[in-house]
Parts: sequence; structure tokens; C-alpha cells
Amino acid sequence: MASLNDIKDNGVGNCERGLAAFGASGKWEVALDEATSPPERWFVQIEGPSIYLSFEIQSPDVFDEAIRFLECCDKGVDDPIVRSCDCLTFSKSGTLPIKLVRDNESNDRLFFVAGSETGPTIRMTVAAADLKDLLQAMREVKQDLHG
Repeated sequence: MASLNDIKDNGVGNCERGLAAFGASGKWEVALDEATSPPERWFVQIEGPSIYLSFEIQSPDVFDEAIRFLECCDKGVDDPIVRSCDCLTFSKSGTLPIKLVRDNESNDRLFFVAGSETGPTIRMTVAAADLKDLLQAMREVKQDLHG
């Protein structure tokens, strides 16, 4: 199955990948893959109850930012500090944008947004227990990576 970023791969082409870290919680699985040959490239696969995303990231460090972002959303309170965490671009610059966007109407809900402001956009909702499970799966990826 082709991923969204296979459509716009900036001429680099597909590459062989190996699993670098994995996390799972509830109905969520998150895998971090790395290219098996130069140049260094990193990819994330996120699978949930009704979502499957596969895209390139700049480096595994994005998991630190994503975990902080999800923890911010998971607090589920209307606090100005928490509200400052409204959006995180998860995908690598120059590829199809994949963002985590906090819902401004519900404190315990966010969206995966695939696409740009000038093109087609897909929004996938993550809320309540799924938010907690996604956060835990990402924590497990970080633990597995730094094991």
C-alpha cells in the first residue's frame, strides 16, 4: 500500500527500511523505521482503530516533541499554558505535511492533519482513551529506542 509521502517523495525514491523502535497500547501501534543504507532517513508508521499513516520524519527527536504535545493535550484542562500547544508538524520538512493539531473545542481531542493549507486536507480525530493509548505507544517507542 502506498503511503501519502510515497506520492511526493522529492525524487529520492523509496528505500529499504528496518525497524528501529516499536510501541503499542490499546488499539494503537507506532513503529519507527530507519533506512538500511545511506543517506540516513527515518520513517514513522502509526496505526490506530481507523487510522494508518506512514511518513518520513527529520529524526527520532520528533518523538520528544510529540510526547510533550500529547501530554499537553492529555491534560484535558483549559489552561493558557496547555493551550499554547496548538500544533506540531510531525513530518519531515519538504514532504507532505503531517501535523498534530489540538482541537479548540474539546480539551481531550486532537487531529492528525495530512495536507497543506493550499491543497487537499485530511483530518483524522483522536480523542479520550485513544489519545492516552497513542501517548503511551509513543512513550514505548522512545523507551525502545533509548532502551
